[in-house]
Parts: sequence; C-alpha cells; structure tokens
Amino acid sequence: MKVKVIPVLEDNYMYLVIEELTREAVAVDVAVPKRLLEIVGREGVSLTAVLTTHHHWDHARGNPELARLRPGLAVLGADERIFSLTRRLAHGEELRFGAIHVRCLLTPGHTAGHMSYFLWEDDCPDPPALFSGDALSVAGCGSCLEGSAQQMYQSLAELGTLPPETKVFCGHEHTLSNLEFAQKVEPCNDHVRAKLSWAK
Repeated sequence: MKVKVIPVLEDNYMYLVIEELTREAVAVDVAVPKRLLEIVGREGVSLTAVLTTHHHWDHARGNPELARLRPGLAVLGADERIFSLTRRLAHGEELRFGAIHVRCLLTPGHTAGHMSYFLWEDDCPDPPALFSGDALSVAGCGSCLEGSAQQMYQSLAELGTLPPETKVFCGHEHTLSNLEFAQKVEPCNDHVRAKLSWAK
C-alpha cells in the first residue's frame, strides 16, 4: 500500500492510496480534483473510489467534478450531505480494494456523520493506516461543531484502540498551532516541548 500525500488549499490534505499489485487507487477527501487526477495520471493507476470523511466543503467539494470526469466512480461516506455520494457507509463496515482492507469507523464529534477509515494489507510488513479527517490530528482534534465533547472523546477513545504502529493521515496541517496551544496550557510538559521542537 502506497500513500501519496497531497497538500491542497490553505492547510488541507488529500490522499491517494495505491494498491501496488493491481495499480487500483482510492482517493480520500477530494477537495481539488484536477490536482488529484494529475497525480493519478503520473502514477499510472486506476481510480475506483473516493472515501470522504465528512461533508464539509474543504473535504468533499471536489466530488461532483470528479464524478463528472470519471463516470461510475464510487463516492463513499457516512453522511447523506456529502456531495455526489453514491453509497452511504455504516460503522464497522469493511471494504476491499485489491489487497487493501478498509474498516469504516464512525467518529462523530466534529460532524454527526464523520467517518474515519482504517486500512491494512494482509501479509504486509508495512504498518496499517488511519485516515482520520477532522476527528484526529497531530496533537489535537477537530472542533465539536455538530456533536458533544463526550461524542468526540468516545470517537478518540475508539481510535486509541487501533494498533500503536498505525500511521495517522489527518485532514489538516495544524501541528504547530496545536502544539503551541498545548504548550500554553501545559508550559512544563516535556513531551509537548520536545514535539514542538521536532515539528518546527
């Protein structure tokens, strides 16, 4: 499993996940479809589906144009408000893309229908991957816009049960601001100080 990290807009990330044997690919949170398709072409892969974490424009606004450019493309997510959704996913549902398994994890808090995606390959030495959208970021989490703090806590607690070697691919680059805030809250925390130094 190969993950292409695609920075877009002011601080968003889109992702292209490539199954290297079949050259099948899945996109996560398409905000700028033409940029995604440039990378699809350069990598020589077949884009078969889009996984959308939530309905906000900076994660889903590219879906309609991408669906128009790629008829038959599956656009998947947990919230009917996601642009161009072709199938609504349920918590715990599992999908397959070639050798890649996807477990859908409903992680409400930021939005009511926020879905995170846990991906792995059987018999592969690479660690699994989590695409957490705005549920989890480096040193922080998304704002509770449609849910409660308790829902967000439960969502984060569930993500915390994933294998510790899991690589986390979040929806935004907020590392420095999150750690600077954490240092203001806990000025004597050595872990925060070391992580902030690393991030800078």
